[in-house]
Amino acid sequence: MPQLLFDTSDFKPSRIDNVYLAVRPSPIGRAEIHRFALEQNDKLRLFGNLVASDSLHASLINLGARFGVPPRLVPDADVGCSSVAAMMKPFKMMFDGMMSYGGAEGNWPLVLCGGDNAELRELHRRLLLEPALVPYIKSKAFNPHISFLYASQQLKIQRAEMCVGVEEIVLVRSTTDRSGTRHVDLRS
Repeated sequence: MPQLLFDTSDFKPSRIDNVYLAVRPSPIGRAEIHRFALEQNDKLRLFGNLVASDSLHASLINLGARFGVPPRLVPDADVGCSSVAAMMKPFKMMFDGMMSYGGAEGNWPLVLCGGDNAELRELHRRLLLEPALVPYIKSKAFNPHISFLYASQQLKIQRAEMCVGVEEIVLVRSTTDRSGTRHVDLRS
């Protein structure tokens, strides 16, 4: 059974939680992205804050913004993600650009984006069809990206090539004060 990295019993909803499915790059991939973030921060003089390497992930499916995490979401996601992961072979995801994505004045997330991601698209398709997940899905859009730096200035799209292995599917709960992750391993 996948390791539970957060306990939903102590969540006291005081802010809206954004909950979504994502994939984590392999440890080597996370180290490559972290090195890339350091280089870009220095090269472009962004004066940004790097995302911790153990928090790097590519967002896949929005499960909604809510006050707290529904009690059945974690076990249902465990069942659904485990079922899909069992049918997938290890694969790599590729990105060919970087740009600012959303954000607010003085706090612009810089993301890896674009690229040919047939395997990631197939994982996305299978997760959308998984019966245990269907009741929670709020958006079927496919727009994978990895936030790796929060910069003080906005950046237009630029060429940046990155290819990293996928380690696992994660369930992410994101709030302004803390986040938690549920891991389902994709490795065979």
